[in-house]
Amino acid sequence: NNDLLATNSVTLTTCDTDSLFHPNYFVILEQVYCAANPSLSLPPQMVVWQPPLFYNWDLDQRPFFNRITGLMRSMMMLGGLISYNLNPMSIFSYPLELGLKAGFINPRYGVDDIIAKVRWMCCTNEQVPVLLLPVPVISGPTIGTSFINEVEEWSRQIRRWIVGSSESFHYFVTHFKGQPFFSGAQWFFMFFMYYAVLLCSAGLFSLFAGLPFPWVNYPTLKITDSFTFSLKSIGIFALVVQYAVFAVAFYIDRRAIKMMTITEHISIFRNIGHWILSPPTLLVYSIIAFYAIIKFVFVGKKMARHDMAAKDGLGSVTAGGPVSAAAAPVGEAAPLPHMKPARSRSASMSTDSASFDVKELGNQAKVKTFVAGDADIRNSTAPVGELLCHLPDRFSFGAYSVETASIRYRSNRSQAGSNQV
Repeated sequence: NNDLLATNSVTLTTCDTDSLFHPNYFVILEQVYCAANPSLSLPPQMVVWQPPLFYNWDLDQRPFFNRITGLMRSMMMLGGLISYNLNPMSIFSYPLELGLKAGFINPRYGVDDIIAKVRWMCCTNEQVPVLLLPVPVISGPTIGTSFINEVEEWSRQIRRWIVGSSESFHYFVTHFKGQPFFSGAQWFFMFFMYYAVLLCSAGLFSLFAGLPFPWVNYPTLKITDSFTFSLKSIGIFALVVQYAVFAVAFYIDRRAIKMMTITEHISIFRNIGHWILSPPTLLVYSIIAFYAIIKFVFVGKKMARHDMAAKDGLGSVTAGGPVSAAAAPVGEAAPLPHMKPARSRSASMSTDSASFDVKELGNQAKVKTFVAGDADIRNSTAPVGELLCHLPDRFSFGAYSVETASIRYRSNRSQAGSNQV
């Protein structure tokens, strides 16, 4: 709608059904958008804003391999996907003009977020950078209803992620037009290193590097006169590096749940146990991913489908630990403690008025509708016979809770004695 874009800045936000947004997500998005695009008269920058994604939705109730994968995905998003401009994931925002020019999200692809980034680069001949949106978002991890089901869902999603990234890589190779060349070449190299080398092969590399094959003559490197290093010990060195990296992931998780006011019941001994099991988990992850790549080479396109992660077990305990305060039956809101909000609100709206009273809507009440098409139809009013939606009384993010804001709009075209909302 040209009239809409001429007077408004519009962004689109894609998410999953188990996404939990911070109450100030769109306030921060508005601020970063206005900072990047100070003038409405100029085309907006073709960028994608990616918030840090954490999987701490009853993550303390998940098995060790599921929790370790969730922690590593959060760390790799910060240090890999965003830092090296690879691709957005799950929950992100972008200007409406980018979707109109290069297409919107297509959920039929195995990993619609990666393929969207690749298509945007190829269609616009621009870098379309992935920028950090400094506000956290919580997403539900891969969940099963039993331990065996957790293992099946975990392995199935690993196969989908790696096959989908391979499909996106193939799309880039076949559709990239060579502009901009250096940005495209950099993305090509970093994408290959991240998905093919780090996620698919790192565990296998570490395993075979650490095996002392008797027929191999390992050279010895002389570092100083008093210190030498045999390549036979490279496996131990790689293991030490892995444990150091995983320790950083666990530290980020501890800091994140405190800042997001999330309550988790995980003892220090369980944390240490998960930290010790991290390299074996990464090894199994790599084996599953490597198998999926080999199978994808022979099976082809029909293997690259969007198998959505199961969420039927949300609220179930499959790790044997205590149920946290955040757990609740499926479909019900978890009772969380309320805290006085201490965040600032956007200057573009006011929430100081009293909550909207549904009783104000009678048979004569009218609601303003937006229909893409004729201007007279677009600005018309339609009678309201029933409540269209019901919002919860409060919006919770961890222990942070705010009352649901209701904003009342009145149209200049409203007739006397009738309400316009």
